[in-house]
Amino acid sequence: MQLAKIFISRNVLVTFVNTDFNHQRLNPESSNKIRFESFSDGLPPDHGRTLKLPELCQSLLKHVPPNVERIVENLKHSAINVPPISLIVADGVLSFTQQIADKYGIPRIAFWTPSACGFSAYFHTPLLMDEGYIPIKEVRLKDLPTFLTVKDSSDFMFQYLKNEAQNTLQASLALLNTFDDIEGPVLRDLNIKLSGKVLSIGPLLLSAGDTTVNTNIWKEELGALIGWTDREYRQ
Repeated sequence: MQLAKIFISRNVLVTFVNTDFNHQRLNPESSNKIRFESFSDGLPPDHGRTLKLPELCQSLLKHVPPNVERIVENLKHSAINVPPISLIVADGVLSFTQQIADKYGIPRIAFWTPSACGFSAYFHTPLLMDEGYIPIKEVRLKDLPTFLTVKDSSDFMFQYLKNEAQNTLQASLALLNTFDDIEGPVLRDLNIKLSGKVLSIGPLLLSAGDTTVNTNIWKEELGALIGWTDREYRQ
C-alpha cells in the first residue's frame, strides 16, 4: 500500500487488488485517486494464512490468476473517463501475473519487499544448489533467508521462492524496497544479472507521502511497543 501511495502522490490512478481477507483488515475507501478490488483467497476465515504459508501460497496459485484476469478485463471496459491500464505492479512472488500482462500487452513490475541481499539469495538459489550449499550442510543459518535453510530441496516454500525469484527475469522491471547507500554493491550485481532492470525505491515508509489511505493490515499496538522499548532501555 505504501508503494500505491507513491503512485497516488504522482497523480497516477491506482486500482489496488487484494484478497478479501486483507481488504477487510485494511478497510479502505475508494476515491478519485485509488479504487479497490478484492476476491476470495479460497481459505476459510479462521485459517492461519501467514502461519501456514505453504497452504496459503497453494491456494493463491489456484484462485488468484482467474480473479486478477477478470478484474483486468472488467477494467478494460470501465467508464470512458477512466484511463486504460498502463502497468501491472505485482508482488514478486506472484509471477503468474506476467502471463496476464503479456496477454493484454501491459508491462509488469515485480515488487520485492525483502532487502536486496534477501532477494539476491533467492535469485541465486540455483547457484547455491550447484555449489552444494543447499541443502544446508555447514553454512551458518544466519547467512541465508529462513526459507532457504532447508535440508530437503523439495520443500514447497523453498521451490516456490526459488522459482518466483527466477521468474523476475521476465518482468519489465524489479522494484526493491531498499536504497543504494546500504546495499549498493548488491544492487549493482543484481542489475548485471537482470540486465539493468533493478531499481531501488525504498525506504517506502519515508517516501510514501501523506494520504488518508491506511497502509497496515495489522492493528498497531503502540503501547506494547513503547513498553518493550522501555524494558530494553532499562536493561
